[in-house]
Amino acid sequence: MTHSFHEMRRSCRWLPVIVFMAGCVATGLLAQTGQRQASDSTQLEIGKTIEREFVGGQTHEYHFTLEAGEYAKLLVEPVSIFVAIAVFGPDSKQLFEVNIPAVLSIPTVELIGATPGTYLVRIMPPEATAPPGRYKATLSEIEAATEKHKSHIAGSRAFVQAYAHWLLGTRTALLHAVASFEDALTQWRAAEDPIYEANTL
Repeated sequence: MTHSFHEMRRSCRWLPVIVFMAGCVATGLLAQTGQRQASDSTQLEIGKTIEREFVGGQTHEYHFTLEAGEYAKLLVEPVSIFVAIAVFGPDSKQLFEVNIPAVLSIPTVELIGATPGTYLVRIMPPEATAPPGRYKATLSEIEAATEKHKSHIAGSRAFVQAYAHWLLGTRTALLHAVASFEDALTQWRAAEDPIYEANTL
């Protein structure tokens, strides 16, 4: 059965996808070794939302600068189209890709810079045949990374792992899911984030 963009979005409104740049990659976040191609990109400014439209086969690129140990949070809200997100480091190597549209509502990418420099974000429809649609991108935060940031990222990673196990539906997978959900709760309590904690419960 095929579900519309809005039906899928409503069914998974609270699912977070957050990645720790230091190489911890959750299920569904595919580590990559490819390099970005030289092209024009738009600079992201903290707190400024950019809304754009594209179709399958098109890509939009954005960039921002981090010092080593700085934390950044990027929100990409699908308005009428699912999106895939690829992130590249200062050395132009792809760090990871977020591309699981069936379970995403508002992909949230949190980074802790391993090295200083310019980081590039590539946003694209996950399917080459996707019809025209709009999305919003907002660089909401850049600041010195704290232990709370690290705990929040670890909690989100555990949540994604739990959700992936839960989808498998086997007894063993469900037991792994329970353990991962408990880990997520522990991390989000350490991060003092009651909203994420409540959504997990």
